[in-house]
Amino acid sequence: MKKTTGVIIAAVFVLGLTGLAMGANPSSHNVTITIPSIMHIATTGDATLEVTDPGTAGDSYFGSAITDNSVWLNYTVLASGSSNYITAEITNNSVPADVDLTLESAAPTGFGTVGSAVGSAVTLDDEAAHTIIDNIGSCWTGTGSSNGAQLTYTLDLEGGSNAYDLEPTSTVLTVEFTITN
Repeated sequence: MKKTTGVIIAAVFVLGLTGLAMGANPSSHNVTITIPSIMHIATTGDATLEVTDPGTAGDSYFGSAITDNSVWLNYTVLASGSSNYITAEITNNSVPADVDLTLESAAPTGFGTVGSAVGSAVTLDDEAAHTIIDNIGSCWTGTGSSNGAQLTYTLDLEGGSNAYDLEPTSTVLTVEFTITN
């Protein structure tokens, strides 16, 4: 009986080692992880700047600057570093003669490195793109109004050198925002 038990134990031990030896041959495969560069930008709504009729003969149509801060800029960025920035540029039509149009971004809010507003309003003209937010890294601002960066457009009638030469007009400008790295 002791001999049979010993043979059974030896057989189980040998078969167990053989099973381990058979299971020791590895198998492998590749796992590919892709993290793309992402840059999305959107605005909420449109801005309207309208000179109001003073209503009384002899009153000035000048006055305080006309502003609209109803537009918000939302963006998502997945990029290396924090040297990305957002520019604003008029891409069609021209600002009416003898007025100044400025744009200012409030400090952006969101998650990650949302960047910072450049700190002062930029004058939108027909010449170039102007940086409004810089030092952007990987981030997202959320979507819709009250998320991202609130934009303030200001129309200044007294800014032009010939502001008294104003003529009635209705001009639609397209302001394009671009994220650049």
